[in-house]
Amino acid sequence: MELRNSKESINGSQKNYKVRAFLFVSRLMFAGLLLFSGVAKMKSPIPFLDLAEKVGLSYPWAEVVLMDVIFIEILLGILALIGLYQRYVFVLISCLFVLFSFVLCVALVNHVEGSCGCFGNTFSSEINVISIVRNAFLSGISYYASIFLRPKSISSIDVTDSKLSDHPIR
Repeated sequence: MELRNSKESINGSQKNYKVRAFLFVSRLMFAGLLLFSGVAKMKSPIPFLDLAEKVGLSYPWAEVVLMDVIFIEILLGILALIGLYQRYVFVLISCLFVLFSFVLCVALVNHVEGSCGCFGNTFSSEINVISIVRNAFLSGISYYASIFLRPKSISSIDVTDSKLSDHPIR
């Protein structure tokens, strides 16, 4: 009986280690991606503004959206990097990538050609189905990471040292 319990605890700790590693790598990946894309949009906003105008946003609103997207990307990148409010950050990152996928779908349906403006002039990311699938995949990874994080209590806001659930859906 003791042997069985020790085996189960070893398997449980290995699973916990894998989950922690997944969360750590996900956090760093999203932090780097969001900080890089936010700074790239800040340095060269023209491709993003072109896409916004082609999708239907008029000039003053396109700039407002650009500033908001830059602010949100950099804020979420910093929060992901330092590990603060992890669960909420992962959910917001997932929502952000769903929004990006939606905008790319609208652009694809309207036969908009050119760069999506995701990384400014640093990388040319074309508007195509691959970009939509990439954003949906990143959204899924972010949401999946948020499932593993549970607040310590109902009133807990900061989940940096929260318990990791044994089962992904609780």
